[in-house]
Amino acid sequence: MIDFAPSPDSVPNPVPAAPSRPAPVARLPGLDALRAIAAVCVVVMHVGPIYRTPEVLDSAYLAVDFFFLLSGFVMARTYEQRMRSGRIGPWRFLWLRYLRLWPTMAVGALLSLPFLWRDGMSWSIAANVGLPNFFLLPTRSAPVIFALNLPAWSVFFELVANCAHGLFVQRLGKRTLALLVAGLLGALGLCAWQFGNLDLGSRPENVVGGLARVAFSYALGILLWRFHGDRAPFAIPPVLAFLAMPVLFAAAQGFGFEGPFFDVAFVAVAGPLMLWGGLRSRAMEPLARRVGALSFPLYAVHFPVLLAAEATGISRYLAPFLALACALVTQAAVRRFEHRLKAILTF
Repeated sequence: MIDFAPSPDSVPNPVPAAPSRPAPVARLPGLDALRAIAAVCVVVMHVGPIYRTPEVLDSAYLAVDFFFLLSGFVMARTYEQRMRSGRIGPWRFLWLRYLRLWPTMAVGALLSLPFLWRDGMSWSIAANVGLPNFFLLPTRSAPVIFALNLPAWSVFFELVANCAHGLFVQRLGKRTLALLVAGLLGALGLCAWQFGNLDLGSRPENVVGGLARVAFSYALGILLWRFHGDRAPFAIPPVLAFLAMPVLFAAAQGFGFEGPFFDVAFVAVAGPLMLWGGLRSRAMEPLARRVGALSFPLYAVHFPVLLAAEATGISRYLAPFLALACALVTQAAVRRFEHRLKAILTF
């Protein structure tokens, strides 16, 4: 839900035969911190269902919409100029994104394999589910489209958004993009009203809602970048941006105003306000960068780690810390993998 930002790399070689590479782009520490907060909220939300205890922050599925918003903003910031100039084509862009996301998600998929058989799947069904899911492809052979590792549904939709971005969204002018975002907001509201909330996208019957979620938030992120770049149009205090997600999720649950109106308001209003507050933050930059980089490994592996912790009797209070430790190991392993393949992968 997802480090959706690319790592800085060297300036592209001016020789025409050289492959396109992302130009160096300064990290935005406030957005890194927000990405980490969103990932932690998702982990906390999943503890309740896995341990069959009262849920905490049960509206934190909306953190995924914030991931999509950040992704649209960062991808536009990092790649759009290059795509418009023809220095990187749409399929090259999609391939770079896949290679960026897949290794970390593959670790979460491997950790999840034992639970396919634990939950009573036959070998044939497990193979039909596990193989596509391992390569970030959905399947209809189970109640959820990513039975191997449930959170992977959002990464698949992220790649769908990347594909649309590279193929045509990057060609749209600001006015056309604004009209598209307005239309997508209507589609998002319709899905929220039809299903009762925006906890959509992980099941075959609500895939259309997942498409509406990623389409609106990702396109809104692009639009925000196009209009104001790194300079927030409103002076939102960063501390309010950092507190917003846990406070709003807890308040929605505590005061009972969860539902379609809250969900759409969070995505369309609170999301941009948090992003603007994050843009103004330059505090604790090294720490923010580290926790931001760890957020994607945490998102990728936390679900199977929580399942394993519950199955082995580890306390639900310790399980998130176990997921964090596993995320650290995953991060180190993927970095080594990237280093060994840096001749053919561009990060």
